[in-house]
Amino acid sequence: MRQCLKKTRLAAEIPPRGIKTILVPVTFDTPAPKLNLEDLRQAAELKGINLIIPELSSPEDMPKAFEENRQKVDAVFMVHSIFIIKKLIRHD
Repeated sequence: MRQCLKKTRLAAEIPPRGIKTILVPVTFDTPAPKLNLEDLRQAAELKGINLIIPELSSPEDMPKAFEENRQKVDAVFMVHSIFIIKKLIRHD
């Protein structure tokens, strides 16, 4: 829960200058992403920022999510996920 609060505070501190839409690719592999998204949605709403939240079912979905949305977003926010961490570790 502390991690969620930290991310909410961080998101609330994001300067809205130029940031209108954020891509938040997510997988619901643990309860954490759901909690993080709830907090992030609240913070984004306060700042007037739109979120595009594609649900990923495999690591291979990530490039497609970026490609489909790259012209629509101003930033990317990665929600904590075991799925994403495993993908990053495999590339090191």
